[in-house]
Amino acid sequence: MEATDRLRPAIMITPEDLRANPPTLMNEREVAVFLGICPRSVRNFTARGLIPVIRLGRRRLFRRDAVMAALAKLEVAGRC
Repeated sequence: MEATDRLRPAIMITPEDLRANPPTLMNEREVAVFLGICPRSVRNFTARGLIPVIRLGRRRLFRRDAVMAALAKLEVAGRC
């Protein structure tokens, strides 16, 4: 196994696949691709308490259902 093989994820998910069939748990980058925003915006929304996050050590994970519910709540409230 070459050094570059260890750096690649086992499964490569394209942005189109991610938007069409998002996983139940997503990382920050996946949420950004799913929503069509930059990862910094995901961090800002998380810091403001607009998107719920699960913290496991240094990792931040987002439940797809919770992200969708947060978006629906923002849509009704009209803030972002």
